[in-house]
Amino acid sequence: MGRARLAAGDWAQASELLRRALGLWRGPVLADVSDAGLTWPELAALQGLRLAVHEDCIQAELAMGRDRELIGELESLLEAEPTRERLVAQLMVVLYNCGRQPEALDRYRRTRDLLADRFGLEPGRDLRRLQRAILSHDPALALRLTAAPGGPAEFPSPAGPRPEAAAQQPPRPRPVPAAPARADGRGDDRADGRGAGRAGSTGA
Repeated sequence: MGRARLAAGDWAQASELLRRALGLWRGPVLADVSDAGLTWPELAALQGLRLAVHEDCIQAELAMGRDRELIGELESLLEAEPTRERLVAQLMVVLYNCGRQPEALDRYRRTRDLLADRFGLEPGRDLRRLQRAILSHDPALALRLTAAPGGPAEFPSPAGPRPEAAAQQPPRPRPVPAAPARADGRGDDRADGRGAGRAGSTGA
């Protein structure tokens, strides 16, 4: 239901329902199994699903303009999942909308370095596009809009809509950071061929 309300553009109801769903979780998923050092694909999938729901909730609240309220929550999530590109993108947008452009760009640089060190990979295409949009002060970044859950990630190109054009008509849905959750927690399936890392290395 929460994701359906998100897809319909009902941000407040989506936020309420998704927060309620997140509240049903009690501690780590299958804590007794993970404490024993066992790793199951189902465990990783459940963890990825929980994180994806959290990202969808943040999507709805970002669309409502709750930027400052989301900074601490996003930073906390990224401590556990620092290479999750959807979370990184959401935090970059929030920081930019709060007038903290240097911090948004620094987060991009830190993520790029971490991806290179851990996996020999560059940031995904969408995260690179977001960085360029921030550098060019794309006016589309100020729109409080979101994509349907599970939809393709899409960021504004540097040549975004002019502010005067946006003021003449209601804004149409334009996705902010969204990427399908992966079982390994990365949040990006790299379907566009980004699997090739730097100097021909591959992800671990």
